[in-house]
Amino acid sequence: MKFKYYFFKENTRTYDKADLLEFLNDTKYMSLDMDSRETEKIAYYENPDIELSAQFILGEKSVVKNTQSLSPKYLDLNIRVEIELLYPNYKLGKILNIMEIICKRYNFCVYCEVFSDVMPFNRKKMIQAYQMIKQVYKEKHEEEFMHYAKIEPQTLEHVYQYLEQKEYLKETYKEFNADPLQFEFYRRPGSRQAYICSKWDGLDPFIILGDTQLFIYDDGIVRKIIRFDELQKNIHKMLDVIDTGLINIYMLNPKFIKKVKKNIIKTKYPELQINLRDIELGEILDL
Repeated sequence: MKFKYYFFKENTRTYDKADLLEFLNDTKYMSLDMDSRETEKIAYYENPDIELSAQFILGEKSVVKNTQSLSPKYLDLNIRVEIELLYPNYKLGKILNIMEIICKRYNFCVYCEVFSDVMPFNRKKMIQAYQMIKQVYKEKHEEEFMHYAKIEPQTLEHVYQYLEQKEYLKETYKEFNADPLQFEFYRRPGSRQAYICSKWDGLDPFIILGDTQLFIYDDGIVRKIIRFDELQKNIHKMLDVIDTGLINIYMLNPKFIKKVKKNIIKTKYPELQINLRDIELGEILDL
């Protein structure tokens, strides 16, 4: 299901369409398809780092419902943004960033069918509208939501922030030969509870998100699944804090690789008492 925002303008429909199309085409992760439909021009936003898709659509006629209830001073520009309703709010925020620039640049206002009227760009109210419809959809489709796992909103936001910083982290700490660990995601059968997991082969220093819940050590001979908070209690002095200004990220100090490997192999960490199955990030929601 798609959630839609619509652009309006006060007392005029005049704006520089060519400039808007150029802006969209120059925006990172955006590609402009001028020939996809006879009556619409579509800019596709595709961010593979966080698996985010959205469309900015310039149409020839209005598709807004109940326009007669809106203030007549606001005129429909026949421009809309479509985004999947079941995205975590972090993904929505990326699209709102672009919308905010557009509103400031072209003096646009915004409307969605939850609003009582068109309004100037208001991030808080736009997020609230999205959250409200998402919650209503969840209440009406509880069975569908059982197909999705769940992680707390702030934790899931940290996962996406980490994914967006991976290349930066890799480049910044390449002198230590330290790579950001890949995520794996697991779910408890019969539950929506999801777990963030990182895997290490014991060879090189690693970079890890502090929100990681499970840590897999697998060197080809020994394989152990450990709660990361339990491991962290024993090796926290061997982890250097990376200051990103946003989230807790740690790097294993290269001097302690052998010591950490020995700790993992020799220490009798509590065994997990739950069965887990692997899932994809796209199967995880924040509600």
